[in-house]
This record gives sequence, C-alpha cells and structure tokens, in this order.
Amino acid sequence: MMSRQSVNLAKTPQWQRRGTLIYKEPILKRAKNSLVERWRLKEDWNLQFFTSKNGAKLIQTILEWTKQKRKK
Repeated sequence: MMSRQSVNLAKTPQWQRRGTLIYKEPILKRAKNSLVERWRLKEDWNLQFFTSKNGAKLIQTILEWTKQKRKK
C-alpha cells in the first residue's frame, strides 16, 4: 500500500515506522525530611525493537514498575 502512494519507509522518521511508547516511571522526590516516590509520564520516540535485548529489557522494566506500583 505504501509503495502505491510513493512513500519510501526508509526515509520516514523512526517513530513513524515503530511508533511511540508512553509509560509511567518512578522518581524519588525530597519532601521535607524524607524521600517520596512519585510517578511521571515518560515518552519514548526512539523505540528499540522489542525482540532486541534493549527492547526486551525496557518492557521488562516497565512491567516490574507496574507490579511495584500495584503492591502499594
């Protein structure tokens, strides 16, 4: 379909081919005398292939954060 429209996928930005990933990551913030865990939105526009080591590690880390958040 893309070749019929004369679109060369090799010349498109990586995020258009692979998509983007939006997730929450934990951060530590100082509140008065202690550290408090907060969550912030993170966006990744340069995704690795999920079948690569780095891509699989990213997904595993996000899943661990999700389990950690649910336990609290």
